[in-house]
Amino acid sequence: MITFVKKWTESSLILKIIIGLIIGAILGLFFPNFTFIGFLGKLFVSILKAISPILVFILVVHAISKAGEGIGSRFKTVLILFFLTTIFFKFSTIDVTSSITPSIVWNSCITPSILTL
Repeated sequence: MITFVKKWTESSLILKIIIGLIIGAILGLFFPNFTFIGFLGKLFVSILKAISPILVFILVVHAISKAGEGIGSRFKTVLILFFLTTIFFKFSTIDVTSSITPSIVWNSCITPSILTL
């Protein structure tokens, strides 16, 4: 058992992901009514969504603090590109998803409480 744990901890992340995908596919095929696994997946994604903005903020602050003094114009360019691409992908994603499933997108964005004054 100890050698298995040692090999598992020393193996690459890609191998662990592939093994996890295979195990998940097998469990999904043979135990489709076992919904607890889906709950764990939703919980993991929810936690990841909650933590990722904080991690990105910490990484950006760390990169800025380590950059030194000569990043003035480069930093301004990076921020402008960041905001432009964020805005572009935000609106393009809304357009694509609303053309595919308009009722889902607009029903989640516009609630009846907004429409009643």
